[in-house]
Amino acid sequence: MIPDYAMLFSSVLLDYSSNTNDWQLARKLYSIACQQVDLVLSKWLNSKNYLEIPGNVWLFVDWSKNLDRQASEQATAIYAAKSLLSLATRLGLKKDMEKWQILIKQLTTSALDNLYDKEKGLFISGSQRQVSWASQIWMILAGVVDKNTGTQILKQIQKDTTAIQPGTPYLVHHLVQAYLLCDMDEAAYNFIKNYWGGMVDKGADTFWEIYNPENAYTSPYNSHLFNSYCHAWSCTPAWFLRHPVYGKRLLKIDKKK
Repeated sequence: MIPDYAMLFSSVLLDYSSNTNDWQLARKLYSIACQQVDLVLSKWLNSKNYLEIPGNVWLFVDWSKNLDRQASEQATAIYAAKSLLSLATRLGLKKDMEKWQILIKQLTTSALDNLYDKEKGLFISGSQRQVSWASQIWMILAGVVDKNTGTQILKQIQKDTTAIQPGTPYLVHHLVQAYLLCDMDEAAYNFIKNYWGGMVDKGADTFWEIYNPENAYTSPYNSHLFNSYCHAWSCTPAWFLRHPVYGKRLLKIDKKK
């Protein structure tokens, strides 16, 4: 079990059902989606309502040896609970709606009270109070802060040279989405063009699982010859550029350039 992947099943189910109008399948799988979040919270949610997951549990979030993932997991739990709230609302499950509303409020309050450093204007993670892009990205996607605060966070993290950088197209995808949620369209456009475009310029015939612009030979599998076992990384440019809302905004910037 990878906790963040497990919890995000609720988001996958919501996206699928919303786009296909197949709410019958959503009803069948809803309890499984709930179970993923309940399992994580029952094991590792502490008395202050934030997650403390042991170091021997595989947390993904991003391929990065030094990344502390606790804050990202907290935000992922909030994001997942909001997906479950949307599903429960669509399925007419009033008791579950109340459950998820209460949980979202508890987890969000705890994230702001325990994981947000007001002096830095950034979210911190773990006992070492680590600052990373991942923590900021997921807190913004989870709606822990409003759009204006999210914008300030994304500007502030750019100034912090000690912050742990994204290592994969997977996390950069979520960074692009965070930029778009905060109406920072040009930053989102530049990341798509320079990050995925950078791989194309280097001759990639499929987008890589890890891409470090400063060292294209970086690989999670100890060899650049095996640098893409997960081709979902390829979806980002097409998904954003074809998106009915984001696509128009991004192509508008492209035309200006």
